[in-house]
Amino acid sequence: AAAACRPAFALVVGAAVLPHGDFAYDLSVANFTKGTVELHNGSLRAGRFVEAELQPDVIFLTTPHGLELSSDFLVYENGQAAGVAPVGDVPHSSSYTVPMQFALEEDLATSLRAFLVQRGLKVTGLQGFSDSQPLPVSWGEILPLTYVNASAAASGRRMPQVVILSVPYRRFNHSAEMLPELMELGAAVAARLEDDPKRIAWLVSADLAHTHLASGPYGFCPCAQPFDDAVARWLQQPADLSPL
Repeated sequence: AAAACRPAFALVVGAAVLPHGDFAYDLSVANFTKGTVELHNGSLRAGRFVEAELQPDVIFLTTPHGLELSSDFLVYENGQAAGVAPVGDVPHSSSYTVPMQFALEEDLATSLRAFLVQRGLKVTGLQGFSDSQPLPVSWGEILPLTYVNASAAASGRRMPQVVILSVPYRRFNHSAEMLPELMELGAAVAARLEDDPKRIAWLVSADLAHTHLASGPYGFCPCAQPFDDAVARWLQQPADLSPL
């Protein structure tokens, strides 16, 4: 998944969906087949769109593979994040790793968490190691941000600070039931971010449907293509929520 949209009037200056799959980052993982070349090139374009065209002060990143609580959504509240992303052709194994360390926007993270809690949403903040060390991140955060960082590095700029929101692991068994909650959470996040004086880009870490091929690691589901198509229709017209 690599897509982008730009709202007409908002301090959320734009949004993008970028993949966290290693096959998009390193084309050799899938032997340059199965659309990986197009996905990689599209991801690089989306990274340039986010960093160079939108010119955000802050990136708000949602991740499904970060630190996960059982029930609550999690806001990272340290000043730094660091880790490595495994890259390889075997799930949960790796042939090499991609390191990254980046700055988190602590004040906005804390303010956002307080705002969401005040709205009655299930959100918790996490600060680790007395904020003396970075919070850990891996492929769900690092690989999407590599495309943004590549754009910044090419022009001698530093990647913007990041606010991270992770999804609870109850999503694995209750994703359909979570839809109304996710819609409410998304609207509340947007309300808070659009009230901020900073320019904020919303970045979604996602590979979309994982079940297009029976021969793939996650098998086949007839829902896969309709799901991806619905996301594509929504990205083309973000104000129209009917595809969701």
